[in-house]
Amino acid sequence: MPPEPWPNDDDPWQVAVAVRIALFDASRLFPSSQPSKEHAQLANYIVWSTDAEEVYGRGFAELLTDAQRQIERDLQAHPKVAQALPDETTGLRCADPVDVVGDLYEGLRRLTADAYGRPGIAGLPLDRFVVAAGDRQNHVTGRVPASRSRVMLKLDLGLDLTSFSRVAWVLAHELVCHVAAGHTGEHGQGDDISKRQFFEEGFMNRTAATLLMRWRELETMAGLVPAGHLSVTEVFAQHSRPEAMEAGRAAWQECRVAVGRDLRRRRLPLADAAEAITADATLVLNLSDDDIRRKDRFVSRARNGNVDKLSKFVQLTKGKVTPRDVFA
Repeated sequence: MPPEPWPNDDDPWQVAVAVRIALFDASRLFPSSQPSKEHAQLANYIVWSTDAEEVYGRGFAELLTDAQRQIERDLQAHPKVAQALPDETTGLRCADPVDVVGDLYEGLRRLTADAYGRPGIAGLPLDRFVVAAGDRQNHVTGRVPASRSRVMLKLDLGLDLTSFSRVAWVLAHELVCHVAAGHTGEHGQGDDISKRQFFEEGFMNRTAATLLMRWRELETMAGLVPAGHLSVTEVFAQHSRPEAMEAGRAAWQECRVAVGRDLRRRRLPLADAAEAITADATLVLNLSDDDIRRKDRFVSRARNGNVDKLSKFVQLTKGKVTPRDVFA
C-alpha cells in the first residue's frame, strides 16, 4: 500500500514534523556553525512545542495554532528574543501550514529533468515517511529503489534546525546520482542501488553538489530552499562511505583538471567553465547503460591520473567519443 498523503492528520508524528517545518520556514532561521543565543532559543521553542506526544486528536492547522500560542507565551516571558529577532517572531505569529519539502522537491526534480534532458523525471513522485527518533545523526535520509520509480525521504522526530538544512542536499543527491542512473550490472543487496560503488555514490555525488550550488542561484529556487536553509558545508562534507566518496571526488577533480588543461590549450576562457563542462559530461556518463562495474573501474583509473581515461573524458565533453569509449 502506498503511504497516505503527507502530512497525514491521523499520524501524530507526521503532523508534528510537518508543523515543525512550517514554523522553521516562517521563522526564517538560518543555521550556522555558531548560531546566536536568540536563534538557538527560538529554535528550541519550535522543537519543544511540536512534540509528538502533544498532538493526539489534533489536525495540522490546529496544532500549528497551538504551537504558535505556546511560542507566543514563551516570547512574552523572554522579550529579548523578540527584540533581537523582530522579523522572525512576527513570522511565527502569522505562519500558515506549508509544504516546503514538497515545493522544494518539485523544483529540484524539474531542474534535474532539464539537466538530464529527461522530462519524465519531472513527474517522479516523492514518498515521505516520518519515523521515531533513532540513531541517525542528521535525522534526514533519502533512498531511491532499484526501479528508480520514486524518491523516498525519511524524517525522524529528532529533526532540528541543522538537520533541516540538509533536506535540499539529500533530495538533490538522490535525484542527480540515482534517479537517472542508466547502468546495468549488480546493484548491491536488496532494493538499494550501488550502495558502495565509487561511480554512483562518489563520482556523481560531486556532480550533485556542483549542480545544487549552481541551482541555488536561480530565481526559481529562491523561495524553494526551506527558510533559506542550505548548508554548503554539509553538501561537501564526508558521508558514511568515505572511501567511495573520496575516490569519486578525486576522480571528478582529475577530470575537471584535464578539462581545464584542454581549455587553456585551446585558449578558451576559463572562469567556471571547466567545472560546468565536467558536471554536464558526467550526466551523460550516468545515463549510459554500461555496466556499473566498468564505471567503477573508470573512477579508479581516473583518480590515479590515467592519461588515456582522462583524455577520453575530455573527448567526450567535445562530442568526439561516446560513454562506451570512456568505459571501455
